[in-house]
Amino acid sequence: MKLFAPLLALAALTAPAARAQEVPIQHFVMVEVKPPVDLLAVDRWYITYHAPETLARAQNRQTRYVSHRSYRTTPEEAEELKLVDGRLTEIGFASVAAFRAGVTGEAMAAHPPTPPDPAVATGIKTRTVTVKLPPVAVKDAATPDKAVPYARWVVFIRPPAGTADADAWVKEALAPLTALPQTRRVQLHAAAIPRGYSHVAVFWYDDAAAWRSAMAAQGAALITRLSAQDSAEAPTRTMLVGERPDLDFRTDKRVTP
Repeated sequence: MKLFAPLLALAALTAPAARAQEVPIQHFVMVEVKPPVDLLAVDRWYITYHAPETLARAQNRQTRYVSHRSYRTTPEEAEELKLVDGRLTEIGFASVAAFRAGVTGEAMAAHPPTPPDPAVATGIKTRTVTVKLPPVAVKDAATPDKAVPYARWVVFIRPPAGTADADAWVKEALAPLTALPQTRRVQLHAAAIPRGYSHVAVFWYDDAAAWRSAMAAQGAALITRLSAQDSAEAPTRTMLVGERPDLDFRTDKRVTP
């Protein structure tokens, strides 16, 4: 089923990376939920079956396993900024090897995945980027605790094919948005396994209003530049989520995002 394809394909490509460098990693999993499928139906499957089975297959090796419900945006914003509705899940592992232990044939056989209802599965599109930890702090303005969580804009990035220094290209592309006063923090994650996307950028804003102000100034220009490099397997996609996850699968904690 297409929903599990990114995970299975990723497992096949991890052996060289695991031998080369054993570093902490994290999966950014952008789960796009398309109408008429309702996010609640996806959440029920995710909470009841997918997350517990994933934890069991990896024998709880995850260092982090949280999920954020996306903010609602307008159709016009979604089109201009390549936004998707759904969930952003973040799964951490101590190493590539720890991750691979949970996606082997033996692990799958012991805990076979329960697919969602076919009517639900048709509305789900999953994109995954596996990154190295810790991220690079491109900008690190103060983000003190406050009652209303910060908004985070997460961007999956693919530079032009054959770019000699992908890190430098991405930082240059992000610079105009990074420089805005509305942008409080920018974290840049480089891919641990080169497949499709090369980077994930995470921009922090005081709230959705501050994010919209920044987008009006520089967001569309950034997306236009990034989208020029789109491929079928790695189109530019973004998601707006809160600072705090509403689901923590390792602790079974659920909070208001």
